[in-house]
Amino acid sequence: MAALTPDEALALLGHRLSPKRRSAARRLGRLADPVAGPALLEALEREVRNPRTWETQYEIVMALGTCGHRPGLDVLRELARRPFDADAVYAALGYSIVRLSTTEDVADSLKSCLGSGSPLLATVRCAPLPSSALPWTRPRPITCSTSSHLLVPTTDSGTGPWSPQRNGQASESRSSSGSA
Repeated sequence: MAALTPDEALALLGHRLSPKRRSAARRLGRLADPVAGPALLEALEREVRNPRTWETQYEIVMALGTCGHRPGLDVLRELARRPFDADAVYAALGYSIVRLSTTEDVADSLKSCLGSGSPLLATVRCAPLPSSALPWTRPRPITCSTSSHLLVPTTDSGTGPWSPQRNGQASESRSSSGSA
């Protein structure tokens, strides 16, 4: 089966079946086309009315973050304060909120996620930010006053570009060369 074109994916966001809408959102997320942002935001506002479609909600939220649709940031922050049965929605919200935050407010977004009380929103490990969005050439640690964690950039793990470390202490180095 051929991949959906952007126009086909946009049209499917309004389909009556949730799996079709989910597939469309996943495709739009992979395309990361900012043009899809308004349609994704509209679809999300419809989708959150039905708690049974949490998988589709997750894909739409992820696609909003990947597409870089900053006008959706306030809606995502509002949704992060709502109760959801599916924790995966909180994980997607944390990812997209941080990803859509400007360089100036990324620290506030992180503090908001860490202090939210939501288990998965609080464990957000920073969405991967494009290096062009960073005001420095090499990542620096970000300290959040609401947490005893220091977020330090990592590159050798599959869990994302940031990892929390307790009390600001650097973790032991991974494996050193020559050791088994």
